[in-house]
Amino acid sequence: AAWLRMGGGCSVCLLPANQDFAGVICRRRRAGGKLGGCGRGVCWGCMASASRDKLGDVRTTRSEFKALEEDGQAWWMHEGCMEKGDINVYFGSAKAYLAAKKAFQEAESKKVVDEQVQWAQAQAAQEAEAERQQVMGMPVEQLRQYLLVRGIPHMDLSSRDALLERVLTHLDRRPPPESTIGPQWLHAGQHCMHCKKVMNK
Repeated sequence: AAWLRMGGGCSVCLLPANQDFAGVICRRRRAGGKLGGCGRGVCWGCMASASRDKLGDVRTTRSEFKALEEDGQAWWMHEGCMEKGDINVYFGSAKAYLAAKKAFQEAESKKVVDEQVQWAQAQAAQEAEAERQQVMGMPVEQLRQYLLVRGIPHMDLSSRDALLERVLTHLDRRPPPESTIGPQWLHAGQHCMHCKKVMNK
């Protein structure tokens, strides 16, 4: 089996393997003894995380490769190095190959969306904390203006502590923003983090 051995290099991250069985090499002995594949190695980390542009859609894992080795069928090749015959042997049929390719593409698309959602949530949490810190330093008139713009009753309050408490209660009860992917507008009532101006439309 074409394991990536200690000292062998990964063609994706360009790092040398620090142990045996650290990945696989793109190689297959075809019928008639002809060798196929480019002979470049890929470590398991890159096999799992490298983009489609760098590695294609044909992937394997250490446990899968080891199981194939026990059956005497362990080989792997880059998708771009495969011929039609290699694809049919590896997946069993062209139909199975297309199904596996579709599943990988869907999984990668979901991963991208999940990462974007996590980033948006982290960004929203950071902005919420920045807003909280900003209102903590507001004088009475700014607190009144903050509540007025948002339509929050406050005429019954006179002290800064009471006004601040109502603002903080509003912030605590405010639902988290929806995680939407794509352009996001600054709406009325939100503030610019740079000039601190509250939007009126």
